[in-house]
Amino acid sequence: MANYVYIENSEILEYYDLLPINWRNVSNFYTLESDPEYMASLGWYKVIKANIPTFDPYKQRMLNPTYTFDGTEVTEIIVIEDIYESEEAYRSAMKTQIVDHIRQRRDNLFKDCDWTQLSDIQSVQTQEWIDAWKTYRQELRDLPEVYMNNDVYNVNDIIWPEIPNAG
Repeated sequence: MANYVYIENSEILEYYDLLPINWRNVSNFYTLESDPEYMASLGWYKVIKANIPTFDPYKQRMLNPTYTFDGTEVTEIIVIEDIYESEEAYRSAMKTQIVDHIRQRRDNLFKDCDWTQLSDIQSVQTQEWIDAWKTYRQELRDLPEVYMNNDVYNVNDIIWPEIPNAG
């Protein structure tokens, strides 16, 4: 977002955040900032900043600003664009993100309990222990489908199955 622009023939040619130190044989050019009339005679204008409109960063994005010159001043214009074509498209994208998150965390939880499925471990455990782990792992497998078909759109609202007692 530029703070200064250089204009020739009513066309903005250059954008600057800060004034250059030197410009076209003018040393210490940046010190001329306090004299806007002289700056304008050289084709330099301070940009009148637009207020950033409120927008939903999950559904909208702010495009790079554009600048207009009306002959006496330069104004910044900020455009907000919808990311998704519809509310349904937004919900679908959010749902995909949630399910992807569930799958990633679920896969890590599977890795953490894969040892419970080894035959030498199961051979020394009770049937109740084996069933508890079997149920837990099945609930983990079912999670993506469960959350794909409900109205949860926040990962903090996911209810994870309770890990069985390892002992």
